[in-house]
Amino acid sequence: MSDDAPFLPPELEREILELVALSDPQYIPRLLAVNRRARIWIEPLRFKILVFSVRVNNSPKPLDQQRHYISMPQFSHALASKPKSFFERHVRHIFISEQFGTEDLHKVFSACTGATNLAFTERIDASLIPLISALPLQRLALNLRNLFPSPVPLPDFSPLFAKITHLHLITSNPHAVSWPHLATLPNLTHFAFTTEVPSEDTNPTEILQQCPSLQVLWVQSWFWRVMASTDSRFVSSPGDPASAPSIEDWTVGARGGEDGWYRAEALVTKRLARGKPERETVIL
Repeated sequence: MSDDAPFLPPELEREILELVALSDPQYIPRLLAVNRRARIWIEPLRFKILVFSVRVNNSPKPLDQQRHYISMPQFSHALASKPKSFFERHVRHIFISEQFGTEDLHKVFSACTGATNLAFTERIDASLIPLISALPLQRLALNLRNLFPSPVPLPDFSPLFAKITHLHLITSNPHAVSWPHLATLPNLTHFAFTTEVPSEDTNPTEILQQCPSLQVLWVQSWFWRVMASTDSRFVSSPGDPASAPSIEDWTVGARGGEDGWYRAEALVTKRLARGKPERETVIL
């Protein structure tokens, strides 16, 4: 690691290094080895987005597809070597891609108290709800399997959903959501629902009438083509609860790119500008 005097003003050097790190995080390990000041600037970016996986060390995927992946032992090592405030300040996006022990997840949510974006693909223990509710979450994707009774009693879990603007619920049970309860969530503007077969009461027009603050209602299903509405805020697309949410799409959004939410909102905006809800879908 070199500490030679910089050829550029430190502010410009930092801007360049951060731009490289954010544009393609696979270069972060190399940037960390440039010099001490580069490590101070870049290391927080390494922890901004965390995708927890048990297969990090044995994955056949190339490095550029693993750049945000971290195993629980790796996180525990980092937790032991850095002050807790580091994770509070810098971790903003967390994806739990596989089943982990409750004790391990307690460590994650006790340390990463500044996270604003969270996704679960597996079942989570109900004992974690108070910790997750304390996070300043704005975006949340949850697999409802074995977590809540059906339909989900949203008012009973109001601390968990109170600050959420973008909510994605995944379930194989089409009756898992009580639609009138969506209107009770004070900050919700974007709602996505992934299920195998929509229930008979999944009427997009009625849902949007009950939830006037929703800007986007996105239903993902095997039978997405049967869903229709004259409301421009409704979007339907193919979807399978067994594979939602997509790590790849979620990561694009966490990095500020054009993810599914972005494309759905762009479609709604285009429809509103034209004044008609033409039959279109978001391509994932």
